[in-house]
Amino acid sequence: MTASAWQRSSCCAQGEACPSVAVARGARGKGIRVAGSAGPARTTLATGPVTGATFLRSVKESDSDD
Repeated sequence: MTASAWQRSSCCAQGEACPSVAVARGARGKGIRVAGSAGPARTTLATGPVTGATFLRSVKESDSDD
């Protein structure tokens, strides 16, 4: 699966530990990849679009609970 350009949140300051997200395309279709702040070379999560969307939605919801 190859990932398109990695993106970080606009809320992340330079040098902060923030994950990067990319859309990935492969033989099974589109997916989502999430990498830790160490960089995209160390992908920690690769998932399909439905599971990925559920994951991102839950992260956004938990962030708004603060």
